[in-house]
This record gives sequence, C-alpha cells and structure tokens, in this order.
Amino acid sequence: MNPAQAELPPFVAQGDPSAVPMSAWLALATLVMLELALLTDRELLVLLTDPIKHALSASDLQIGLLQGVGVGVVGAVAGYPLGWLADRHDRRLILAGCVLVWAVTLLASALAPSFAWLFVTSSLSTLGFAGLMPVSYSIIPALFSGAQRQLANSVVSIAGNLGRGIVVVACGGLIHAVGVLQPQLPAALQSLDVWRVALLLALLPLPLMLLGIARLPLAARRAAPVASQTPGGSSEAPAAPVSMAQFLGQHRRAFIGLFGGMTVAVLAFSPLFVWLPVSVMRSFGDTPAQTGAAMGAASIVAALAGVGIAVFVLPRLQRRFGEAMPINVVIGSTSVAVVTTLALLAAQSAQQVYITMGVQLSFMMAAIMVFPTMLQDIAPTTLRGRMAALLGMVTTVGTALGPPLVGVISDQLALSGHADALLLAVVALGAVGFSLAGGLFWSARHPFAIAVADARRIDAGTA
Repeated sequence: MNPAQAELPPFVAQGDPSAVPMSAWLALATLVMLELALLTDRELLVLLTDPIKHALSASDLQIGLLQGVGVGVVGAVAGYPLGWLADRHDRRLILAGCVLVWAVTLLASALAPSFAWLFVTSSLSTLGFAGLMPVSYSIIPALFSGAQRQLANSVVSIAGNLGRGIVVVACGGLIHAVGVLQPQLPAALQSLDVWRVALLLALLPLPLMLLGIARLPLAARRAAPVASQTPGGSSEAPAAPVSMAQFLGQHRRAFIGLFGGMTVAVLAFSPLFVWLPVSVMRSFGDTPAQTGAAMGAASIVAALAGVGIAVFVLPRLQRRFGEAMPINVVIGSTSVAVVTTLALLAAQSAQQVYITMGVQLSFMMAAIMVFPTMLQDIAPTTLRGRMAALLGMVTTVGTALGPPLVGVISDQLALSGHADALLLAVVALGAVGFSLAGGLFWSARHPFAIAVADARRIDAGTA
C-alpha cells in the first residue's frame, strides 16, 4: 500500500477518484481561510508603512528589512523542520502550534516600543505560514487525484488571491474605521496609535482558525511498509524509501532550475506588493484606505481572471503539452511579467498603476495555479511535505532580499534627486528578476520531465 493512500479516508482511497467527498472541499476551504487570516498582519504593515516609519523613526531600508529579511530568516530556519514533522506527525497539531505562535507575536508587534522589537516579533509571526505551506502541499494530493488535483490546486490559488484582494480592502477599511471610531473604543485603546489598534484587531479570527484546524480530516500518520507478493507466493521486502538528499542529488538540474527560478521570481514579485502601494501613496497622494481598496480590487480581478484560466485555458494547454504544461505556463507567465513591470514606468496616475498591476496579476495567476501541481509531481509521496518546505526555504531568500534591495536602491535614487525613486527601484529589480527567472525555468524543462518519471517510479516501487 502506498503511504499516501494509507492517509486517505476509505471512500477516497477505494472509491471513484472523480467523486470527491465534501470533507475534501471543506479541508480546502479551511486552508484558504488560514492563509488569508495569516496574511492580515502583513497587509496591515504594508498599508501602515509610513505611520509605523514615523512612529518608530525607521528608514526605507529598515522597513524593507522588516518586510523581507526577518520573514526570510524565520522561513529558512523553521521551514524544513516543520516539513519533516508534516511528513511524520499529526499536521493539525503542527498547524495549531504555528498559529498560536503567530497570535502571540502579533500581539507583541502591536505593543512594540521600538523598531528592533517590531522587527523580531513580526519576523516570528511568519511561523504561521512556515507551517501552513508543507501541510497544504501534502494534504491536497492525498485528497484529490488526476485532473481533480489540478482543479483543487487552482481552486486554492484562485480563492486565496480573491480572498487576498478582499483582505487588502478589509485592511484599508479597518484602518479607516479605527481612525474614525477610536474615541468610542475602550479607554486602553484610545491612547494607542492607529496602527497598533489595527494589529490588535487582526487577532479576532483566532478562535475560528483553531476550530478549522481541529476539523481538518487528515492526521497524516506514516504507514508501515507492506511486503509485496511475488508470483510464486513468497513475500518480498518493499523497496527502501529514497532519501531527500539522494533524490535532490539525482535531479539537481531540475531543482536548480525550478527552485532557482522561483526564488528569483519571488525576489522580483515580493517588492511589488510591499512597495508599490507605498509608491502610489507617496507619488499620487492616495490614502491607505484608497490604496487598499484599489490594490484589493486588482487582486480580485486577477482571481476572477484565474477562474477563466482554470476552466478554459489550462485544460487546452494540458491536452497540447501534456505533463510539460505546468512548466511551459510558468515560463510564459514570467515573460509577460517582464513587460507589465516595465509598463509601470508609463503610468501617469494611481489608476493606471492599479490597472497595470491587475493585468500582471492576471497572467501570474496561471503560474500560481500550476506551480503546486508541478511541485507535487516532482516529489515522491513520502517527500512532499519536506519538498514544499524546502521550496519555502529557498524562496524566502527572494522574499528576504527583494524589499530591502528596493529600499536601498530607492534611498540612493532619492539622494540623487529622482522624484519617483521608489517606483524606479521596484521596476528595475522586477524586470531583471523576472527575466532571469524565465531563463532558469526554461533550463529545467527536460530535467523536470525526468524527475517526474523517477518520482512515479519510486512511488510504484514502494507501493
């Protein structure tokens, strides 16, 4: 028996793969809800960048470090151990522990007396995402198979991005509401800065998050290997499971291309969400509420475009390219991202920035939907949690370096007298990063196909 099948409820493991039970879809909804709740504090920190900067006397470089390096260090340190645990133990306990750490550190961030304090606590809050990623990547293949798995990955991506747009809009509305209603709040909150109160209110969904984790259908225990029967009736020991280091070494070209490409793409992409809203507020005078609403609308439009991509585009590309479809889609999406990033330089108003961002997000939705399938395909079943964690670890390099690099470039351009220094910095890093990412993905096309075939052979040999 395949270890992944041992995790499945009987009606999924033995029944018709196309008949997905409601519990599987409820599990997906829970994962999306957790993702969105864990995004709230990051979006608030983006929209409240300037108030936090002034309150704590921080520079653009420090704000970039807050959004990038702290997140990257925690993800790099915690990602793989959490993935290792997700492959072996009850995923619900892992997630619940990570979410509780997120809640405690978010509370500490709201009360931060200095930038150093905020840097440490907001960095540690990343443990929530560090635990969610390997659990999500390993749960979906255990609940869905075949075309249903790509559909499930697409649904999570679309719902996550649609919800992210709603979260950004809600965060902008929350900031506005706190500013207006603060005199009516309890006395302990009236004397606090608006950004502190907003971070405290982000803790409200915590009970619902813990309840959703408790109701996840999989406890993910490892199954003992089962001996197979030879034609003569004798027992034959199952194949020894492949180690992570062995599999990565055998297919290093594929993983250098995929993980390297994803890291550079994140390096280019993460500053867009961190700094572009700040650039719009500085250059065009939009308020946090206006920027939150507009950026949220762009994310919502991109998610709706993703519905059309999932229903009409991906199935056609699947028939044309077969198993090479995901990597070809990622190559195409990064190529379009180069063009749309450069197009930001032509924007003459905040509305044009939002429209350009919406177009870019719409094309990036295709890559966001197929990359989980690509990662699940390339990993043997017993390595999926760790493979997802490893991806998270290496991509945090991009997350860590992107925002502070833009901050450094922006500070230098500002000293040289450039009025749109921040926007120029975002575009420069984005265009170079997306170009390099596309080249790395291109180099991994053939090695990727070989690694997928080997992963399936390993799963068949341990069945």
